[in-house]
Amino acid sequence: MATSEILVTAFSGPRCKTRKAKTPSVEELERDLLKNPDGTSTSPKVTKFTREALSPTVKEWERDLLEKLNVTITPPKVTESKFYDARLLFEPGEVILQDSGKIRETEMTLTQFDPNFLFDDVICCHPLCNLRNLEATKSGKRDLFLCPNHQQELRKSLSEVLAKNNIQCSSFTSAATQEPNQFAGYTLLISLLDVAWHKARTLKQEAILNVRNFLIITNTLLNPDVSNLAFLPYVVEILREYLKSDCDVFVHVLREIVNIILSAFGIAFSWVSLALQAPESKIVAATFGFVSGVVGLVVFEPWVAFVMAVAGTYCGGLGGNGIAGMSNGKEKSTPKGALYSAQGFEDGRLTVSVNRKNGKNG
Repeated sequence: MATSEILVTAFSGPRCKTRKAKTPSVEELERDLLKNPDGTSTSPKVTKFTREALSPTVKEWERDLLEKLNVTITPPKVTESKFYDARLLFEPGEVILQDSGKIRETEMTLTQFDPNFLFDDVICCHPLCNLRNLEATKSGKRDLFLCPNHQQELRKSLSEVLAKNNIQCSSFTSAATQEPNQFAGYTLLISLLDVAWHKARTLKQEAILNVRNFLIITNTLLNPDVSNLAFLPYVVEILREYLKSDCDVFVHVLREIVNIILSAFGIAFSWVSLALQAPESKIVAATFGFVSGVVGLVVFEPWVAFVMAVAGTYCGGLGGNGIAGMSNGKEKSTPKGALYSAQGFEDGRLTVSVNRKNGKNG
């Protein structure tokens, strides 16, 4: 099966305007991804996936994102770090998964450790479930685990969010019925999004950065478990639809989807808000600006009313953003039994810390 199709029955916002700038072909960008700065080929020992290993699903995602994001430079290579002893890695407290800074020119490194290092066994992440993953190894990278019943509950929750927002999706089938290695090479999307969020503006930048963070967290804590990767389409497809329609509603849906998925796996995720675009902000800004303008017109001269309206709208936006922030603060409260907390920052930094008190058997 190729990627799941999303049929939008509402929120048909204005289409994105494409720029006339010359963009390298997909084939050129894909070819360049295998080259070092000196033009030599990349060693297979460096990258996790060669270009030939990309699944049809990931190739389609990449081709579409390259076009919609108008990426005109070669994204950096994606490599995995050595395998760290998590007990030593988390000894200082938080671990930096991605540092801040400008666009990475050569490569991005994804930190690798055992997410279940506190436990003897790999147990379902649901706080009330003690089912063990009998197929998990006793050492190495043992991914966070959801039992089949709670995976089904997660799918139901995601479907409810999409239905609530009038977004109809074709079937997101279980990993067992998908083609082998359906998401092979998905980590290459991380570098593509890392380039794109530096170039984007306002709400689009926010969506791209947070999906990049979601994919990094997925690589660090949730994969290569195939069942866990089956939740990738919910996030990537919503991002694609947002970039196609430029409708702000999709960003709010994306935020809810990401938080539901990560919370189910015991990860408290902090969404990075970059744009003053929340509905609460717009309502408060418009109301405050209108009232200020009317008062200025009645009491003072027209030019004073104009200045007061502009100032009122700006201050109202700040106030509205504060209201949205308080609302978001409730959303970002740590889920019961959360083992990890992931924190994103406006400068692109991404950190993760472990809550040792929430261990079930460690």
